[in-house]
Amino acid sequence: VSISRSWAGHDMAAAMDPGDEPPFPALAPAGVEELSDQDQDKQNGLKQQAADALEDGKLELGLEKLTEAVILGCASALLYSKRAQVLMQLGRPRAAVNDCSAALAINPDSGKAYKIRAR
Repeated sequence: VSISRSWAGHDMAAAMDPGDEPPFPALAPAGVEELSDQDQDKQNGLKQQAADALEDGKLELGLEKLTEAVILGCASALLYSKRAQVLMQLGRPRAAVNDCSAALAINPDSGKAYKIRAR
């Protein structure tokens, strides 16, 4: 009798092997309390570039732009949740959970972070 290692279309062995996933994207630096107007404008521009890339189906570029926005500091729960969603689409569930945990540390009521982390 063989036991299937597939559940709901997911390969459980691949999902459980941490060696398959690249390093997690960087989180926001600690101690940044507030962004300057210039950095806020830069972060908003990066978020827009990410949205444009994702709309065009360019997941890797979207991830890169979201990560640049996070690295500037003061990342919101929504920003982490959006990046987690992209990470899930890229088949990086552990990195997505890491971002969801960061989002929930900022906003414990973030429904989007709970939804993505539950996947």
